[in-house]
Amino acid sequence: MKNAIRYFIKNPVVVNLVLILIITIGLMSGSTIRSTTNPVTKDRNISITSIYLGASPQEVENGIVDKIKKKKD
Repeated sequence: MKNAIRYFIKNPVVVNLVLILIITIGLMSGSTIRSTTNPVTKDRNISITSIYLGASPQEVENGIVDKIKKKKD
């Protein structure tokens, strides 16, 4: 390890070349990274939670669930 440090101290041009190589590889790899804000998913299931105070299950089905099902079709 000490020999490598001595070598780099004696040859600053090599240090600059290694630094330029590291930066170039970093920029090339950074430009190939794919990212999306809204990734495409294949899952077709959704979950909907609704609060209908004082309603019976039948009223919730008629008032909310049936309307959501009609929008889907």
